[in-house]
This record gives sequence, structure tokens and C-alpha cells, in this order.
Amino acid sequence: MTIVEFVNARLDEEEQAAEAATPGKWGAQPGETGTLDNEWEVVAEGVTHVVYVGHEGGGVTTEENALHIARHDPLRVLREITAKRQAVVEAKQANEFVSERFRLPIENGASGYLLRLIAAPYADHPDYDPAWTLT
Repeated sequence: MTIVEFVNARLDEEEQAAEAATPGKWGAQPGETGTLDNEWEVVAEGVTHVVYVGHEGGGVTTEENALHIARHDPLRVLREITAKRQAVVEAKQANEFVSERFRLPIENGASGYLLRLIAAPYADHPDYDPAWTLT
């Protein structure tokens, strides 16, 4: 699998997950009556969701966690995916231009570095090639 195929596959997975989620804009608020102490809720399209985390569940117990979850609403994720897809296109085009003269694989040079930056957050994925690791 090339780094371009790897990045595109990860972006496809992110996109599918974002499209399956409740559309945003998401927000966060303190829990309603009957929720646990310090429990926060994520609100999407006017519907309140208690977000459960941890082994025992129990909800988001800090404002910071709730705000982090709300900040990564599906619409934001989809915008990020669009930007990353454009970066992949630009990297491929730059590599094609350079390769005509120097015959470099896409993993090398500036375009390869850009692709390794995009791939880096997925380093724990089983298809990630350790050779892509930034040094």
C-alpha cells in the first residue's frame, strides 16, 4: 500500500464516520437534573446526548472533555477531510512534476513529507508503514 492509498483510505474511514454521526453544529452543556455530578452533555441539532466514556460509563465528567468532543463535530471533521484531500492532490501533482525530471518516489521530497505529516496521526493503524514515520 502506498502512502497515498493509506491516507485516502483513512480519510474515507473518517468521512464515513462523520457522515453517519448526527450533523452539527455541536455544543456542550452541564448535565440536567438526574445526571451524575460534573456530568456534561453534548448537544447536536437540539438533541441532548450524554456521552459515555471509560470502563464504567458515567458520562463526560469534565467541561474540557465535553468541549473537546463538541469541537470535533461531524461538519468540522468533513471540512478537515476536504482540506486534507486537497493537500494529497497537491502533493501528487508536485511529485509528478518533480518525478518527470528526477524519478523520485512520492514518499521522498517535499510532497512526501507533506503526506507523512497527514499520515502521522494514523501511526497506530495496522497498515501504517513505519518507514513513513517523521524523524
